[in-house]
Amino acid sequence: MSIRFEFSKKPQLLAQYYKIREACFRKELGLESFDGSEDEDDRAGHILIAMDVDRCIGGARFSGSPASNPTRLPMEDDDFVLEKIFPELAQQSYGQWTRLCLLPEYRTTEMLRDQCRAMVRGSVELNYSYGFNVAGLARARLYKRLHTVLGYDYKIYDQIGIPAEQGFTHLPHLLSIAFLQPEARALKCADGSTLTQCAA
Repeated sequence: MSIRFEFSKKPQLLAQYYKIREACFRKELGLESFDGSEDEDDRAGHILIAMDVDRCIGGARFSGSPASNPTRLPMEDDDFVLEKIFPELAQQSYGQWTRLCLLPEYRTTEMLRDQCRAMVRGSVELNYSYGFNVAGLARARLYKRLHTVLGYDYKIYDQIGIPAEQGFTHLPHLLSIAFLQPEARALKCADGSTLTQCAA
């Protein structure tokens, strides 16, 4: 099995990825009406495709807010803006990984580690310092283990309320941060306090 990961804009690969994530989210997350087709965040972001030879077997989406052109991430809305919570993000490049999926037959610990490695390397190659994730505790713990094995600090927080994406309101939403560059450090809140890591 020869698996590789790459950012892609090829319509055929993207169509396969959208189909896989729709099936995955409907079955694994219980989102029976989830529409996995291309949306605005897909068009604005970077899609990391996982491929077995030339066949798409899954992928993930990275939405970036570069320091030179700050952009709202998928988790943000008018009432929830990361830079208002963490003023230190100003003049920093950061992003959010979403829509992670793999075909069932490829969901092994080794594959998840390889996918996580590709996601981290992709973020670093794009010159981002922080990678945000929103997930339930079980998945957040998994992502933390994977990042730690790869040598990256990863913290899970439960003090910040994340607005639920439409259709995802029944799912838990915990904020996690991956520190991707050597200079990336724990972020202080607007009131000067430092978040306490969730016991995980």
